[in-house]
This record gives sequence, C-alpha cells and structure tokens, in this order.
Amino acid sequence: MLALFPRLRFYSKVMAVVSVHAVMPQALGPILKTILFTIVVPGFVTVGAPYLLFGGLPAPGRRPLSWLGLFCIVIGASIYFSCAWEFAVRGPGTPAPIAPTKLLVVSGLHR
Repeated sequence: MLALFPRLRFYSKVMAVVSVHAVMPQALGPILKTILFTIVVPGFVTVGAPYLLFGGLPAPGRRPLSWLGLFCIVIGASIYFSCAWEFAVRGPGTPAPIAPTKLLVVSGLHR
C-alpha cells in the first residue's frame, strides 16, 4: 500500500527504517543538482557579486569585528549545507524553487 501512496510513508506513525546505503544511489542526482544550485546562487551572492561590485574581493581586517563576521559566515554556511543535504537525501530535491523536494522534509533543522 505504501508503494501506491508514497506520501503516506511520511504521514504514517509507523515508518520503515531505510539504510543510508539504499538512499544514496537515489540521492545522487539531487545532490549534484544541489551542488550546482549552491555554486550558482549562494556562490554568486557571496563571492561573485562582491567581486563585480568592488573590482576584487575585499581583504578581511584583523579586528575582533572581522572575526565575529567570519564566525557568522561559518555558522550560516554550515546551517545551509546541513539543510541542503537533508533536502537532497531525505527529499529528494534541492533548495532551488525550480527543483523542489518531492517529499516533506521533517528531519534535521527542519524539525
């Protein structure tokens, strides 16, 4: 019955335990699409746009505020990569609106 209604698997109280090795071959396409989306959209916003606007990448200073900014960038990037991984493996889909997840992601930070 779960094969006929794939979304029923998410909303039922009894969920089958699926090994990571069974999920990874199916998630290879969404993982590659997520990597491409990450390079194009967030990559352009964080690297490409400042490079075009300033004629190069600004060098960070050695003040405490620069270290705080770097810390915030690392935390934000780790949150994004964690969510993108959940979208690709559990979804399967991408954070991109043109290739959304096929299933509702209710694990990880989306819980």
